Amino acid sequence: SLPVFVDACTTGLQELEQVASLSVFPNPASDWLRLVLELEEGSNLQIDLYSMDGRLVREVHRGWLGRGTHHWTVEVADLAAGIHICQIRGAQGIQSKTLVLLRGGE
Repeated sequence: SLPVFVDACTTGLQELEQVASLSVFPNPASDWLRLVLELEEGSNLQIDLYSMDGRLVREVHRGWLGRGTHHWTVEVADLAAGIHICQIRGAQGIQSKTLVLLRGGE
């Protein structure tokens, strides 16, 4: 099933924001993204990148992450230019960040 994105994806947002803080940079990006996730408590999480039409374009993480700071460098040079969504999904809800991918000359 395709995810449904509602402005800032408010489903369970307050609960997840209490235990998780996600930073995505650079934004806009062209070749790679750096994701930094700070967790107040350990949790099973799914972190993905989606295109604006809801297609999963990159799986970043699946599974348990302990309390603390976690880092990923994600290659995005092969993804289409435009607006994408980085989404964290866990038992506490969903948190999303909007990001922009640029290509040469943009």
